[in-house]
Amino acid sequence: MSTSFSAGAESANGLTFDAAALRDRVCEAAMVRPGDLAADASSNSVCLTQGLLARGVKTLAVAPSQGPLEHLKAQFGANNSMDFRQGALGALPIEDASLDAILADRALLGTERPAAAVAEMAAKLKPGGRLVLTELDRRTCGCPDGGRQAQDAGFSRAEVARWLREAGLNGESVEDAGVSCCVEAGRPDGPQGASMFLARGFRPVEGRSDAYDAHPRAQELFQSGWFCAESVLMAMARELGVEDAAIPAISTCFCGGYARTSGPCGAVSGALMGVGLIHGRTDPKGPAEAAYTLAKRFTDAFSNIYGSIYCTEILGGSLGDPQQREAVMGGGVLQRTCPTLCGRAASLALRLLREYEKEPA
Repeated sequence: MSTSFSAGAESANGLTFDAAALRDRVCEAAMVRPGDLAADASSNSVCLTQGLLARGVKTLAVAPSQGPLEHLKAQFGANNSMDFRQGALGALPIEDASLDAILADRALLGTERPAAAVAEMAAKLKPGGRLVLTELDRRTCGCPDGGRQAQDAGFSRAEVARWLREAGLNGESVEDAGVSCCVEAGRPDGPQGASMFLARGFRPVEGRSDAYDAHPRAQELFQSGWFCAESVLMAMARELGVEDAAIPAISTCFCGGYARTSGPCGAVSGALMGVGLIHGRTDPKGPAEAAYTLAKRFTDAFSNIYGSIYCTEILGGSLGDPQQREAVMGGGVLQRTCPTLCGRAASLALRLLREYEKEPA
């Protein structure tokens, strides 16, 4: 069932799906940006490699044998951002803690020890690095012969999420991949639907096991209609016991990347305002060191999680450009990204405040 895919609709081994849509969804989930180092561990995939290169990412393409490796070299050998390595899951020819991201499409189906394969890929990530997997659901994936493999192929989402946690990754999420699949070749009863899911996890930063936990109140506020900076500031103010008539109105113009001007993410701005509620100055001669120190810690940690503090880079499009805004909002990127992002921003800022209070004066 493991097949290569390329831009447009792919039909191979009886499985048909929108490969270009899957490629974009995977690269988006990996939050890669120009200059990152990422590996495509899909063994036969060329489309993920195309997506990484198109985003300015330095890419390691891994193939299990010489034949597929030569095929990859023929397509991408002239690209200076490419490196080619022969190997497979279980013996990946990649140094530990060296990658910003690993992408793998249906790679686990071909390995006898999928949990170990997930752990191996996780070990290759730098702190803050992202692992993104796409696999077929066990119950709905089918095979053309309709035999036993139709029941055994694929994975349950719960087990893949568990493997991500067992591999030491944080912020694990498993959700629909956002593409429709169809098993059609050789089936006497006609085409049958097959669903695919996307699983993602992050390697912890500096041993902070809760760096990716999401504050539920900030998420709820965003989902109820408040904007990003507003949601984070309101959630933090409530937990810190601060009441002020200016909250949340003071944060509105900071939402959407400084009011859709491609500025910093509104969740970042809201979190820094939350820090200011405790350590902001109330006297023109008062100190700012605590506020500045916490702001630096927060932006560094947030950037390690999301790869940037800027709205446009995180969402992959500018909210100030009507066409890009439609792609971000109409394509579901905002709803998939921002609720959890707001929750994580509030949680991270609150944790940093607690830690700072415990430090010696």
